[in-house]
Amino acid sequence: MARMARVLVTGGAGFIGSLTVDRLIDEGYDVVVLDNFERQVHMGRRPRHLNTRAKYIEGDVRNLKDWIRALDGVEYVVHLAAAVGVGQSFWEVRKYVSVNTVGTSNLYQVLMRNGGIAKNVRKIVVASSKSIYGEGSRGEARREILVAGNMSVRGFTSKPRRE
Repeated sequence: MARMARVLVTGGAGFIGSLTVDRLIDEGYDVVVLDNFERQVHMGRRPRHLNTRAKYIEGDVRNLKDWIRALDGVEYVVHLAAAVGVGQSFWEVRKYVSVNTVGTSNLYQVLMRNGGIAKNVRKIVVASSKSIYGEGSRGEARREILVAGNMSVRGFTSKPRRE
């Protein structure tokens, strides 16, 4: 049987990320996960729900060396890593901007500066959450999102990733 492509899932220990990892493995992909196992989310330990057939790298999307290590041999990237917690984004602005915006830009910087890594990557999928639409938004997602309409720093910092 031919080897399936290697996929990097950032944030792959989180709720959506871990379900994505499970699905990719079920489809036969070789999956690598880059996750910081944030204490707030994972209570200082690796979750029991992690798929044992994936390779896990504990690292941070804000660290270029972690990106380089995680991208080794990767053909597809599913970028789901983000700082969570809408309320906290109001008083931890620097953290949210750093993780959600700088962390994403680091992916592209590594690819632009490392041709050996970039030549393998065929597709990048970047996703966000409903936080970008602001508190109380209903119905179909709006494409025109005003900064003033976002109710959290988390939503604002996730917005540029979607466009």
